[in-house]
Amino acid sequence: MNKVWDTIWESYQKIPSVQILNEPAGMTQRSEFVGLLLKYFDLKGKSILDVGTGTGQYCIELSLRGAHCLGIDIDPGSIKLAKRLANDYDAYNCSFKNMDLFDLKDDKFDIVFSMGTVEHFSNEYIIKMLRKMSEIGDYVIIGVPFSGSQTYMLSKAYSKKIGTWEYGEEQNFQTLSKLFKEAGLFLLQEKTIGLCSEAYYFKRINNNLIPLQIADNLKKMFEGKDIGSWLISIGSKRRSLEPNIPEGEVSIIIPVYNGEKYIKRLVRNLDHCRQSNFEIIFVNDDSTDDTKKELGKYYEYYGATIINLKKNVGEIGARLEGLKRASNDYVYFLDVDDLIFPGGITTMLQDLKSCPDNTYLSNSCAMMEKGKFTGPIWFHEFWKNPRDYIVSELINLCGKISLGNTIIRKEGLLAAYEILDIMLKKANRERMKVSGDSILLDIMVFNGYIEKIIPVYYTYRGYEHGESTSASQQIDDRIRDIPLQMAYCFNKINGTNELENLMTHRAIISYGSHLGSLFMNNFKTYREVLNV
Repeated sequence: MNKVWDTIWESYQKIPSVQILNEPAGMTQRSEFVGLLLKYFDLKGKSILDVGTGTGQYCIELSLRGAHCLGIDIDPGSIKLAKRLANDYDAYNCSFKNMDLFDLKDDKFDIVFSMGTVEHFSNEYIIKMLRKMSEIGDYVIIGVPFSGSQTYMLSKAYSKKIGTWEYGEEQNFQTLSKLFKEAGLFLLQEKTIGLCSEAYYFKRINNNLIPLQIADNLKKMFEGKDIGSWLISIGSKRRSLEPNIPEGEVSIIIPVYNGEKYIKRLVRNLDHCRQSNFEIIFVNDDSTDDTKKELGKYYEYYGATIINLKKNVGEIGARLEGLKRASNDYVYFLDVDDLIFPGGITTMLQDLKSCPDNTYLSNSCAMMEKGKFTGPIWFHEFWKNPRDYIVSELINLCGKISLGNTIIRKEGLLAAYEILDIMLKKANRERMKVSGDSILLDIMVFNGYIEKIIPVYYTYRGYEHGESTSASQQIDDRIRDIPLQMAYCFNKINGTNELENLMTHRAIISYGSHLGSLFMNNFKTYREVLNV
Protein backbone atom coordinates (compact mmCIF):
# COMPACT_ATOMS: atom_id res chain seq x y z
CA MET A 1 0.00 0.00 0.00
CA ASN A 2 2.90 2.37 0.75
CA LYS A 3 4.11 2.01 -2.84
CA VAL A 4 0.66 3.06 -4.06
CA TRP A 5 0.79 6.27 -2.03
CA ASP A 6 4.40 6.92 -3.04
CA THR A 7 3.25 6.88 -6.66
CA ILE A 8 0.31 9.19 -5.90
CA TRP A 9 2.47 11.78 -4.08
CA GLU A 10 5.09 11.64 -6.82
CA SER A 11 2.45 12.35 -9.48
CA TYR A 12 1.07 15.27 -7.42
CA GLN A 13 4.50 16.89 -7.26
CA LYS A 14 4.27 17.52 -11.01
CA ILE A 15 0.92 19.33 -10.77
CA PRO A 16 0.72 23.12 -10.12
CA SER A 17 -0.61 24.07 -6.68
CA VAL A 18 -3.52 26.07 -8.16
CA GLN A 19 -4.66 23.01 -10.13
CA ILE A 20 -4.56 20.78 -7.05
CA LEU A 21 -6.48 23.23 -4.85
CA ASN A 22 -9.14 23.76 -7.57
CA GLU A 23 -9.95 20.12 -8.30
CA PRO A 24 -13.79 20.18 -7.95
CA ALA A 25 -14.33 17.05 -5.86
CA GLY A 26 -11.59 17.96 -3.39
CA MET A 27 -12.21 21.69 -3.04
CA THR A 28 -15.94 21.29 -2.48
CA GLN A 29 -15.51 18.52 0.08
CA ARG A 30 -12.93 20.54 2.04
CA SER A 31 -15.36 23.44 2.18
CA GLU A 32 -18.28 21.24 3.27
CA PHE A 33 -16.06 19.83 6.03
CA VAL A 34 -15.28 23.36 7.22
CA GLY A 35 -18.97 24.27 7.01
CA LEU A 36 -19.86 21.32 9.24
CA LEU A 37 -17.21 22.22 11.82
CA LEU A 38 -18.38 25.84 11.88
CA LYS A 39 -21.77 24.70 13.15
CA TYR A 40 -20.08 23.69 16.40
CA PHE A 41 -16.70 25.42 16.63
CA ASP A 42 -15.36 28.94 16.30
CA LEU A 43 -12.21 27.93 14.44
CA LYS A 44 -10.21 31.09 15.15
CA GLY A 45 -7.35 30.25 17.50
CA LYS A 46 -8.21 26.54 17.73
CA SER A 47 -5.30 24.07 17.84
CA ILE A 48 -6.01 21.28 15.36
CA LEU A 49 -4.17 18.06 14.48
CA ASP A 50 -4.68 16.38 11.09
CA VAL A 51 -3.71 12.68 11.23
CA GLY A 52 -2.72 11.30 7.82
CA THR A 53 -2.69 14.78 6.30
CA GLY A 54 -1.98 13.69 2.72
CA THR A 55 -1.85 16.85 0.61
CA GLY A 56 -2.50 19.01 3.67
CA GLN A 57 -5.46 20.71 2.01
CA TYR A 58 -7.75 20.40 5.03
CA CYS A 59 -5.08 22.04 7.20
CA ILE A 60 -4.75 24.87 4.68
CA GLU A 61 -8.52 25.42 4.60
CA LEU A 62 -8.74 25.50 8.39
CA SER A 63 -5.70 27.72 8.85
CA LEU A 64 -7.29 30.33 6.58
CA ARG A 65 -9.97 30.54 9.28
CA GLY A 66 -7.39 31.39 11.94
CA ALA A 67 -6.87 27.85 13.29
CA HIS A 68 -3.37 26.63 14.19
CA CYS A 69 -2.92 23.34 12.37
CA LEU A 70 -0.37 20.55 12.52
CA GLY A 71 -0.56 17.90 9.81
CA ILE A 72 1.26 14.62 10.30
CA ASP A 73 1.84 11.73 7.92
CA ILE A 74 4.18 8.73 7.83
CA ASP A 75 4.91 9.36 4.13
CA PRO A 76 7.64 11.98 3.51
CA GLY A 77 6.25 12.58 -0.01
CA SER A 78 2.98 13.72 1.53
CA ILE A 79 4.71 16.17 3.88
CA LYS A 80 6.83 17.61 1.06
CA LEU A 81 3.71 18.27 -1.02
CA ALA A 82 1.69 19.69 1.89
CA LYS A 83 4.46 22.16 2.75
CA ARG A 84 4.59 23.35 -0.86
CA LEU A 85 0.84 23.94 -1.08
CA ALA A 86 0.71 25.74 2.27
CA ASN A 87 3.62 27.98 1.29
CA ASP A 88 2.06 28.84 -2.07
CA TYR A 89 -1.22 29.82 -0.41
CA ASP A 90 0.34 31.76 2.48
CA ALA A 91 -1.16 29.39 5.05
CA TYR A 92 1.20 30.52 7.78
CA ASN A 93 -0.69 28.83 10.60
CA CYS A 94 0.12 25.41 9.12
CA SER A 95 3.03 23.12 9.96
CA PHE A 96 3.66 19.58 8.78
CA LYS A 97 5.74 16.75 10.23
CA ASN A 98 6.75 13.32 8.96
CA MET A 99 5.69 11.28 11.99
CA ASP A 100 3.23 8.73 13.36
CA LEU A 101 0.23 9.51 15.56
CA PHE A 102 1.62 7.35 18.36
CA ASP A 103 4.85 9.36 18.45
CA LEU A 104 2.94 12.26 20.01
CA LYS A 105 3.27 12.30 23.80
CA ASP A 106 2.38 15.43 25.77
CA ASP A 107 0.77 17.39 22.91
CA LYS A 108 -2.77 18.72 23.41
CA PHE A 109 -5.24 19.90 20.77
CA ASP A 110 -8.77 21.26 20.67
CA ILE A 111 -9.62 19.04 17.68
CA VAL A 112 -7.91 15.94 16.28
CA PHE A 113 -9.24 14.70 12.94
CA SER A 114 -8.44 12.19 10.24
CA MET A 115 -9.95 12.13 6.75
CA GLY A 116 -9.69 9.14 4.44
CA THR A 117 -7.28 7.11 6.56
CA VAL A 118 -8.91 4.73 9.05
CA GLU A 119 -10.91 2.80 6.45
CA HIS A 120 -7.64 1.11 5.43
CA PHE A 121 -7.13 -0.43 8.89
CA SER A 122 -8.66 -3.17 11.04
CA ASN A 123 -11.27 -2.35 13.67
CA GLU A 124 -8.77 -3.11 16.43
CA TYR A 125 -6.29 -0.61 15.06
CA ILE A 126 -9.00 2.03 14.48
CA ILE A 127 -10.06 1.72 18.13
CA LYS A 128 -6.44 2.13 19.15
CA MET A 129 -6.20 5.27 16.99
CA LEU A 130 -9.42 6.70 18.44
CA ARG A 131 -8.19 6.20 21.99
CA LYS A 132 -4.90 7.92 21.21
CA MET A 133 -6.66 10.78 19.44
CA SER A 134 -8.96 11.30 22.41
CA GLU A 135 -5.98 11.39 24.78
CA ILE A 136 -4.49 14.38 23.00
CA GLY A 137 -7.65 16.08 21.68
CA ASP A 138 -10.85 17.39 23.22
CA TYR A 139 -12.83 16.37 20.14
CA VAL A 140 -12.15 13.56 17.67
CA ILE A 141 -13.43 13.77 14.09
CA ILE A 142 -13.20 10.92 11.60
CA GLY A 143 -14.09 11.02 7.91
CA VAL A 144 -14.49 7.82 5.88
CA PRO A 145 -16.13 6.88 2.56
CA PHE A 146 -19.82 6.27 3.15
CA SER A 147 -20.98 2.84 2.02
CA GLY A 148 -24.57 4.10 2.06
CA SER A 149 -23.74 6.04 -1.11
CA GLN A 150 -24.78 3.87 -4.04
CA THR A 151 -22.73 6.07 -6.37
CA TYR A 152 -19.54 5.45 -4.40
CA MET A 153 -20.14 1.72 -4.01
CA LEU A 154 -21.03 1.22 -7.68
CA SER A 155 -18.07 3.25 -8.92
CA LYS A 156 -15.64 1.42 -6.64
CA ALA A 157 -16.98 -1.99 -7.67
CA TYR A 158 -16.72 -1.08 -11.36
CA SER A 159 -13.17 0.27 -10.93
CA LYS A 160 -12.07 -2.87 -9.11
CA LYS A 161 -13.54 -5.03 -11.84
CA ILE A 162 -11.60 -3.29 -14.62
CA GLY A 163 -8.46 -2.86 -12.51
CA THR A 164 -8.43 0.93 -12.10
CA TRP A 165 -9.09 1.21 -8.33
CA GLU A 166 -5.92 2.75 -6.88
CA TYR A 167 -6.72 3.05 -3.17
CA GLY A 168 -6.39 -0.56 -2.05
CA GLU A 169 -8.76 -2.30 0.33
CA GLU A 170 -11.25 -0.19 2.29
CA GLN A 171 -13.69 -1.12 4.99
CA ASN A 172 -17.33 -0.25 4.36
CA PHE A 173 -18.93 2.04 6.93
CA GLN A 174 -22.44 3.38 7.37
CA THR A 175 -21.75 4.45 10.95
CA LEU A 176 -18.79 4.57 13.33
CA SER A 177 -20.95 4.44 16.45
CA LYS A 178 -19.76 1.01 17.61
CA LEU A 179 -16.07 1.84 17.15
CA PHE A 180 -16.45 5.15 18.99
CA LYS A 181 -18.22 3.39 21.86
CA GLU A 182 -15.53 0.72 22.14
CA ALA A 183 -12.90 3.47 22.21
CA GLY A 184 -14.68 5.10 25.15
CA LEU A 185 -16.06 8.06 23.19
CA PHE A 186 -19.52 9.54 22.97
CA LEU A 187 -20.65 9.88 19.33
CA LEU A 188 -22.00 13.43 19.32
CA GLN A 189 -22.75 13.99 15.63
CA GLU A 190 -22.68 11.95 12.45
CA LYS A 191 -23.42 13.41 9.04
CA THR A 192 -22.60 12.84 5.38
CA ILE A 193 -20.97 15.40 3.10
CA GLY A 194 -19.67 15.41 -0.47
CA LEU A 195 -22.17 16.98 -2.86
CA CYS A 196 -19.70 17.05 -5.74
CA SER A 197 -17.19 14.45 -4.59
CA GLU A 198 -19.95 11.82 -4.72
CA ALA A 199 -20.88 12.81 -8.26
CA TYR A 200 -17.26 12.77 -9.43
CA TYR A 201 -16.96 9.07 -8.61
CA PHE A 202 -18.91 8.67 -11.85
CA LYS A 203 -15.76 9.74 -13.73
CA ARG A 204 -14.85 6.09 -13.34
CA ILE A 205 -17.93 4.99 -15.26
CA ASN A 206 -19.46 7.75 -17.41
CA ASN A 207 -18.80 11.49 -17.21
CA ASN A 208 -22.31 12.23 -18.46
CA LEU A 209 -23.69 10.98 -15.14
CA ILE A 210 -21.84 13.64 -13.12
CA PRO A 211 -24.19 16.62 -13.74
CA LEU A 212 -27.22 14.40 -13.15
CA GLN A 213 -25.91 13.39 -9.73
CA ILE A 214 -24.95 16.98 -8.89
CA ALA A 215 -28.43 18.21 -9.83
CA ASP A 216 -30.04 15.58 -7.60
CA ASN A 217 -27.67 16.37 -4.73
CA LEU A 218 -28.30 20.11 -5.05
CA LYS A 219 -32.04 19.49 -4.85
CA LYS A 220 -31.63 17.37 -1.72
CA MET A 221 -29.21 19.85 -0.14
CA PHE A 222 -31.65 22.69 -0.79
CA GLU A 223 -34.36 20.61 0.88
CA GLY A 224 -32.12 20.14 3.94
CA LYS A 225 -31.49 16.43 3.34
CA ASP A 226 -28.21 14.60 3.95
CA ILE A 227 -26.20 13.91 0.81
CA GLY A 228 -22.75 12.79 -0.19
CA SER A 229 -20.27 9.94 -0.17
CA TRP A 230 -18.31 10.78 2.99
CA LEU A 231 -19.36 10.03 6.56
CA ILE A 232 -18.16 12.52 9.18
CA SER A 233 -18.30 11.37 12.82
CA ILE A 234 -17.64 13.72 15.75
CA GLY A 235 -16.96 12.28 19.18
CA SER A 236 -15.50 13.16 22.55
CA LYS A 237 -15.17 11.99 26.11
CA ARG A 238 -17.56 14.85 26.81
CA ARG A 239 -21.28 14.26 26.55
CA SER A 240 -22.29 17.36 24.60
CA LEU A 241 -21.55 19.39 21.49
CA GLU A 242 -22.91 22.90 21.69
CA PRO A 243 -23.94 24.84 18.55
CA ASN A 244 -21.73 27.71 17.45
CA ILE A 245 -24.07 30.70 17.39
CA PRO A 246 -22.49 33.59 15.48
CA GLU A 247 -22.63 37.14 16.70
CA GLY A 248 -23.51 39.94 14.33
CA GLU A 249 -26.51 41.00 12.30
CA VAL A 250 -27.09 40.84 8.55
CA SER A 251 -29.19 43.02 6.25
CA ILE A 252 -30.46 41.13 3.19
CA ILE A 253 -30.86 43.62 0.33
CA ILE A 254 -32.95 42.59 -2.67
CA PRO A 255 -33.16 44.89 -5.71
CA VAL A 256 -36.19 44.16 -7.86
CA TYR A 257 -37.01 45.36 -11.36
CA ASN A 258 -40.09 43.83 -13.01
CA GLY A 259 -39.69 40.73 -10.88
CA GLU A 260 -43.30 40.05 -9.97
CA LYS A 261 -43.17 36.45 -11.25
CA TYR A 262 -40.31 35.59 -8.86
CA ILE A 263 -41.50 37.33 -5.69
CA LYS A 264 -43.74 34.54 -4.39
CA ARG A 265 -40.95 31.98 -4.86
CA LEU A 266 -38.46 34.29 -3.20
CA VAL A 267 -40.72 34.84 -0.20
CA ARG A 268 -41.06 31.09 0.32
CA ASN A 269 -37.29 30.81 0.09
CA LEU A 270 -36.79 33.57 2.67
CA ASP A 271 -38.87 31.73 5.26
CA HIS A 272 -35.77 30.08 6.71
CA CYS A 273 -34.07 33.50 6.99
CA ARG A 274 -36.65 35.06 9.30
CA GLN A 275 -34.29 35.27 12.24
CA SER A 276 -33.99 38.05 14.78
CA ASN A 277 -30.59 39.12 13.48
CA PHE A 278 -31.65 39.33 9.80
CA GLU A 279 -33.11 42.49 8.30
CA ILE A 280 -34.80 42.27 4.88
CA ILE A 281 -34.83 45.26 2.51
CA PHE A 282 -36.59 45.18 -0.88
CA VAL A 283 -35.67 47.92 -3.36
CA ASN A 284 -38.27 48.30 -6.13
CA ASP A 285 -36.29 49.89 -8.97
CA ASP A 286 -39.23 51.78 -10.54
CA SER A 287 -40.76 48.56 -11.92
CA THR A 288 -43.40 48.83 -14.63
CA ASP A 289 -45.20 45.58 -13.73
CA ASP A 290 -46.98 44.60 -10.47
CA THR A 291 -43.79 44.30 -8.42
CA LYS A 292 -44.89 47.06 -6.03
CA LYS A 293 -48.24 45.36 -5.45
CA GLU A 294 -46.64 41.93 -4.90
CA LEU A 295 -44.08 43.29 -2.46
CA GLY A 296 -46.82 45.06 -0.50
CA LYS A 297 -48.42 41.71 0.31
CA TYR A 298 -45.42 40.63 2.38
CA TYR A 299 -44.57 43.86 4.17
CA GLU A 300 -46.23 42.97 7.47
CA TYR A 301 -45.36 39.27 7.23
CA TYR A 302 -41.65 39.99 7.23
CA GLY A 303 -41.47 43.36 8.88
CA ALA A 304 -39.44 44.11 5.78
CA THR A 305 -38.37 47.53 4.57
CA ILE A 306 -39.67 48.29 1.08
CA ILE A 307 -38.09 51.13 -0.88
CA ASN A 308 -40.00 52.21 -3.99
CA LEU A 309 -37.73 54.26 -6.24
CA LYS A 310 -39.31 56.87 -8.54
CA LYS A 311 -36.54 56.54 -11.12
CA ASN A 312 -34.86 53.41 -12.48
CA VAL A 313 -31.22 53.43 -11.33
CA GLY A 314 -30.15 49.91 -12.33
CA GLU A 315 -29.12 47.01 -10.12
CA ILE A 316 -25.96 48.60 -8.72
CA GLY A 317 -27.80 51.85 -7.95
CA ALA A 318 -30.69 49.98 -6.32
CA ARG A 319 -28.27 48.04 -4.16
CA LEU A 320 -26.73 51.32 -3.03
CA GLU A 321 -30.14 52.66 -1.99
CA GLY A 322 -30.69 49.54 0.08
CA LEU A 323 -27.19 49.78 1.50
CA LYS A 324 -27.85 53.32 2.74
CA ARG A 325 -30.94 52.10 4.61
CA ALA A 326 -29.31 48.99 6.08
CA SER A 327 -29.03 49.14 9.86
CA ASN A 328 -26.53 46.29 10.26
CA ASP A 329 -22.75 46.11 9.82
CA TYR A 330 -23.00 43.17 7.41
CA VAL A 331 -25.02 43.04 4.20
CA TYR A 332 -26.03 40.26 1.82
CA PHE A 333 -27.19 41.08 -1.71
CA LEU A 334 -29.79 38.75 -3.18
CA ASP A 335 -31.30 38.95 -6.66
CA VAL A 336 -35.03 38.37 -6.89
CA ASP A 337 -34.64 35.34 -9.19
CA ASP A 338 -31.93 33.70 -7.03
CA LEU A 339 -32.37 31.19 -4.23
CA ILE A 340 -30.61 30.99 -0.86
CA PHE A 341 -29.70 27.54 0.47
CA PRO A 342 -31.04 26.80 3.96
CA GLY A 343 -28.57 27.82 6.65
CA GLY A 344 -26.22 29.33 4.09
CA ILE A 345 -26.17 32.86 5.48
CA THR A 346 -25.72 31.64 9.05
CA THR A 347 -22.79 29.41 8.10
CA MET A 348 -21.15 32.22 6.14
CA LEU A 349 -21.52 34.52 9.13
CA GLN A 350 -19.93 31.86 11.34
CA ASP A 351 -17.15 31.52 8.78
CA LEU A 352 -16.53 35.23 8.46
CA LYS A 353 -16.24 35.53 12.23
CA SER A 354 -13.49 32.89 12.22
CA CYS A 355 -11.58 34.40 9.30
CA PRO A 356 -9.05 37.22 9.64
CA ASP A 357 -10.36 40.75 9.08
CA ASN A 358 -10.93 41.83 5.46
CA THR A 359 -11.63 38.31 4.24
CA TYR A 360 -14.09 37.93 1.36
CA LEU A 361 -16.04 34.66 0.99
CA SER A 362 -17.00 34.06 -2.63
CA ASN A 363 -20.09 31.95 -3.33
CA SER A 364 -20.48 29.86 -6.49
CA CYS A 365 -23.55 29.66 -8.74
CA ALA A 366 -25.63 26.49 -9.05
CA MET A 367 -27.48 26.75 -12.35
CA MET A 368 -31.28 26.57 -12.40
CA GLU A 369 -34.00 26.62 -15.04
CA LYS A 370 -37.43 27.63 -13.71
CA GLY A 371 -36.32 26.93 -10.16
CA LYS A 372 -34.93 23.45 -10.84
CA PHE A 373 -31.24 22.68 -10.53
CA THR A 374 -29.72 21.49 -13.79
CA GLY A 375 -26.32 20.23 -12.58
CA PRO A 376 -23.68 22.69 -13.84
CA ILE A 377 -21.99 24.87 -11.20
CA TRP A 378 -20.00 28.02 -11.97
CA PHE A 379 -17.21 27.48 -9.49
CA HIS A 380 -15.34 30.48 -8.16
CA GLU A 381 -11.68 29.56 -8.37
CA PHE A 382 -9.31 29.46 -5.40
CA TRP A 383 -6.33 31.63 -6.32
CA LYS A 384 -3.26 32.26 -4.21
CA ASN A 385 -3.97 35.96 -3.56
CA PRO A 386 -6.35 38.75 -4.67
CA ARG A 387 -3.92 40.00 -7.33
CA ASP A 388 -4.21 36.64 -9.11
CA TYR A 389 -7.99 37.16 -9.31
CA ILE A 390 -7.42 40.60 -10.86
CA VAL A 391 -4.99 39.25 -13.47
CA SER A 392 -7.44 36.47 -14.31
CA GLU A 393 -10.18 39.07 -14.79
CA LEU A 394 -7.97 41.02 -17.19
CA ILE A 395 -6.96 37.97 -19.22
CA ASN A 396 -10.54 36.70 -19.48
CA LEU A 397 -12.22 40.16 -19.75
CA CYS A 398 -14.80 39.31 -17.10
CA GLY A 399 -15.27 39.54 -13.36
CA LYS A 400 -14.15 36.61 -11.23
CA ILE A 401 -15.82 37.64 -7.99
CA SER A 402 -19.27 39.06 -7.37
CA LEU A 403 -21.21 41.03 -4.76
CA GLY A 404 -24.15 38.66 -4.97
CA ASN A 405 -25.04 36.06 -2.33
CA THR A 406 -22.23 36.62 0.13
CA ILE A 407 -21.80 38.54 3.37
CA ILE A 408 -19.78 41.72 3.19
CA ARG A 409 -19.04 44.63 5.50
CA LYS A 410 -21.13 47.72 4.80
CA GLU A 411 -18.35 50.18 5.65
CA GLY A 412 -15.92 49.03 2.95
CA LEU A 413 -18.65 48.74 0.36
CA LEU A 414 -19.89 52.29 0.91
CA ALA A 415 -16.32 53.54 0.48
CA ALA A 416 -16.04 51.58 -2.78
CA TYR A 417 -19.25 53.15 -4.07
CA GLU A 418 -17.79 56.61 -3.45
CA ILE A 419 -14.67 55.74 -5.46
CA LEU A 420 -16.78 54.27 -8.27
CA ASP A 421 -18.83 57.47 -8.41
CA ILE A 422 -15.64 59.48 -8.95
CA MET A 423 -14.56 57.07 -11.69
CA LEU A 424 -17.90 57.31 -13.49
CA LYS A 425 -17.74 61.10 -13.49
CA LYS A 426 -14.23 60.98 -14.98
CA ALA A 427 -15.49 58.63 -17.67
CA ASN A 428 -18.54 60.84 -18.32
CA ARG A 429 -20.83 57.94 -17.40
CA GLU A 430 -24.00 57.97 -15.32
CA ARG A 431 -24.00 54.29 -14.37
CA MET A 432 -22.82 50.80 -15.34
CA LYS A 433 -25.29 48.15 -16.49
CA VAL A 434 -22.67 45.39 -16.63
CA SER A 435 -19.71 44.57 -14.41
CA GLY A 436 -20.60 47.06 -11.68
CA ASP A 437 -20.58 44.48 -8.88
CA SER A 438 -17.17 43.14 -9.96
CA ILE A 439 -15.53 46.56 -10.18
CA LEU A 440 -16.80 47.44 -6.69
CA LEU A 441 -15.02 44.38 -5.31
CA ASP A 442 -11.90 45.22 -7.33
CA ILE A 443 -11.96 48.67 -5.73
CA MET A 444 -12.22 47.06 -2.30
CA VAL A 445 -9.20 44.87 -3.09
CA PHE A 446 -7.03 47.80 -4.19
CA ASN A 447 -8.06 49.89 -1.17
CA GLY A 448 -7.38 47.25 1.47
CA TYR A 449 -10.97 46.32 2.31
CA ILE A 450 -10.43 42.82 0.87
CA GLU A 451 -7.08 41.19 1.63
CA LYS A 452 -7.98 37.52 1.28
CA ILE A 453 -10.51 35.76 -0.98
CA ILE A 454 -11.76 32.32 0.03
CA PRO A 455 -14.28 30.46 -2.15
CA VAL A 456 -16.89 28.47 -0.21
CA TYR A 457 -18.86 25.48 -1.43
CA TYR A 458 -20.86 24.52 1.67
CA THR A 459 -23.64 26.69 0.26
CA TYR A 460 -24.48 27.92 -3.24
CA ARG A 461 -26.26 30.67 -5.08
CA GLY A 462 -29.27 29.18 -6.85
CA TYR A 463 -28.88 31.08 -10.13
CA GLU A 464 -31.65 31.31 -12.70
CA HIS A 465 -29.77 31.10 -15.99
CA GLY A 466 -30.93 32.05 -19.44
CA GLU A 467 -33.13 35.09 -18.81
CA SER A 468 -33.29 36.95 -22.14
CA THR A 469 -33.55 40.29 -20.34
CA SER A 470 -30.31 39.77 -18.44
CA ALA A 471 -27.98 42.76 -18.84
CA SER A 472 -25.01 40.42 -19.09
CA GLN A 473 -26.38 39.25 -22.45
CA GLN A 474 -26.50 42.70 -23.98
CA ILE A 475 -23.41 43.07 -26.17
CA ASP A 476 -23.54 46.86 -26.39
CA ASP A 477 -23.53 47.17 -22.61
CA ARG A 478 -20.60 44.78 -22.32
CA ILE A 479 -18.56 46.63 -24.95
CA ARG A 480 -19.17 49.89 -23.09
CA ASP A 481 -18.97 48.85 -19.43
CA ILE A 482 -16.46 46.03 -19.05
CA PRO A 483 -13.56 48.08 -20.54
CA LEU A 484 -13.99 50.55 -17.66
CA GLN A 485 -13.41 47.79 -15.11
CA MET A 486 -10.48 46.43 -17.12
CA ALA A 487 -8.92 49.90 -17.43
CA TYR A 488 -9.16 50.51 -13.67
CA CYS A 489 -7.55 47.16 -12.83
CA PHE A 490 -4.89 47.45 -15.54
CA ASN A 491 -3.81 50.85 -14.26
CA LYS A 492 -3.71 49.66 -10.68
CA ILE A 493 -1.37 46.73 -11.37
CA ASN A 494 0.71 48.69 -13.92
CA GLY A 495 -0.20 46.24 -16.63
CA THR A 496 2.34 45.34 -19.30
CA ASN A 497 2.19 45.40 -23.09
CA GLU A 498 2.20 41.61 -23.01
CA LEU A 499 -0.92 41.61 -20.84
CA GLU A 500 -2.63 44.12 -23.13
CA ASN A 501 -1.85 41.88 -26.11
CA LEU A 502 -3.49 38.95 -24.34
CA MET A 503 -6.55 41.11 -23.66
CA THR A 504 -6.75 42.18 -27.31
CA HIS A 505 -6.60 38.54 -28.41
CA ARG A 506 -9.38 37.62 -25.98
CA ALA A 507 -11.55 40.57 -27.07
CA ILE A 508 -11.35 39.53 -30.74
CA ILE A 509 -12.14 35.90 -29.87
CA SER A 510 -15.08 36.94 -27.68
CA TYR A 511 -16.62 39.70 -29.80
CA GLY A 512 -15.17 39.38 -33.28
CA SER A 513 -12.74 41.67 -35.07
CA HIS A 514 -14.91 44.82 -35.27
CA LEU A 515 -16.49 44.73 -31.81
CA GLY A 516 -13.28 43.43 -30.26
CA SER A 517 -11.43 46.46 -31.61
CA LEU A 518 -14.18 48.73 -30.28
CA PHE A 519 -13.85 47.05 -26.87
CA MET A 520 -10.10 47.72 -26.76
CA ASN A 521 -10.53 51.31 -27.99
CA ASN A 522 -12.91 51.94 -25.09
CA PHE A 523 -10.39 50.31 -22.78
CA LYS A 524 -7.61 52.65 -23.93
CA THR A 525 -9.85 55.70 -23.62
CA TYR A 526 -10.83 54.78 -20.07
CA ARG A 527 -7.20 54.15 -19.14
CA GLU A 528 -6.34 57.71 -20.13
CA VAL A 529 -9.25 59.42 -18.36
CA LEU A 530 -8.77 57.42 -15.15
CA ASN A 531 -5.12 58.46 -15.02
CA VAL A 532 -6.03 62.13 -15.00
